[in-house]
Amino acid sequence: MAQGSVLSETPVQENADAAPAVAAGGPAPETPGRRARRLRRMQAIVSLALLAVVLLTSVAVSFMAHSRTLHRMLLNRELSSWKATNGLYSYHPGYIDAEDWMLLDAVPKAHFPHGGVVFMGSSTTQHAVMPWTLPRAQRPYVQDFAMESANYTEQYQWVRFLTKDHNLLQAGPKMLIVLGLAYFDMRLKIPGTTDANFVPELFKRYGWYRYSRRTGIHRVAMNPWKRWWMRERLRDYDFLECALTDLRLPTSGWHPGAARTPATNHAARKFNRGLLGHSQWRYAMKTELAQLNAMMGYIQAHGAHVRVVLLPLSSWNDSLPYPRAYDKRVRAVCKKRGIRIVNLQHAVPDSGFYDAGHLNYTGERQISPILLGIAQRHLRRIGLGQ
Repeated sequence: MAQGSVLSETPVQENADAAPAVAAGGPAPETPGRRARRLRRMQAIVSLALLAVVLLTSVAVSFMAHSRTLHRMLLNRELSSWKATNGLYSYHPGYIDAEDWMLLDAVPKAHFPHGGVVFMGSSTTQHAVMPWTLPRAQRPYVQDFAMESANYTEQYQWVRFLTKDHNLLQAGPKMLIVLGLAYFDMRLKIPGTTDANFVPELFKRYGWYRYSRRTGIHRVAMNPWKRWWMRERLRDYDFLECALTDLRLPTSGWHPGAARTPATNHAARKFNRGLLGHSQWRYAMKTELAQLNAMMGYIQAHGAHVRVVLLPLSSWNDSLPYPRAYDKRVRAVCKKRGIRIVNLQHAVPDSGFYDAGHLNYTGERQISPILLGIAQRHLRRIGLGQ
């Protein structure tokens, strides 16, 4: 080696994690850090895209749930099926059932500072009156707040709640409460029977109310925005469920009201005996008619008017002891309180009934104009809906 020459050595790679040499003309290899950042960006993009889909879907469903056009389409579908099958129907377009419609839509919107008409009762009243057929100018002043399965104790609790929380009777003499009565509603809520817990469970659906058989219905304290948000989400869910159900509705071929036989009448008698507590039916009549009397007195004490309608009964009820005893007691209560009675107990033939106590399409079309006529005469008297 020449003197003064410098020995050259290949440098030793000290960092094992450093990127390997790049071949001439080839792409730069991806480091682990760069790969992690790329994956995080992709995850963020996918998450935002999914969030956008969820938000847009929620907005679209909410828009549809508030669309009057879609509600009319659902209602027309329901009414067409009801007419074709001659079946059973209660008004609830865009909602799962009549109770959801009432609690989520009708009651929050109800406002009677100038008076109006409200129908009260149980499912027998629900399936007897059609307020949606009224002229558009009169509809805001007429409501059907009947509640499925409610006996007179529960109906009275419902009237008190609506009065205290929604000012039902604030208009005094300009308000008319029409009570749809049938002997079925004097039943005791015996544990284990078909509908014993329907009303208590109804007011537990949303967590908005507390229910006590002793003290009745009470609103749960809640932030108004939270209540509004829950209501909107429930409304959206009900709309989707209702729309899917309506797509599957039958349109023909079922006429249960025309299929009554001695065997089905016997089964209905047995069912009603169970509802009324068998041998306890006289006790049931005494206690529940006391609640009916108290409800009438409560309404009159607020200055409002009461009208009683004795709803239709099929002919097989004529052989039972309950209707005669009930009719006598109800008439005595109404006479004492000066309440007028509209007697429709024999106004519909047996072919107009869906089952033991509810009207089918044919029967309801016959009775509803009579009930709505009561409402319209009251509206004319107080100058509303003209």
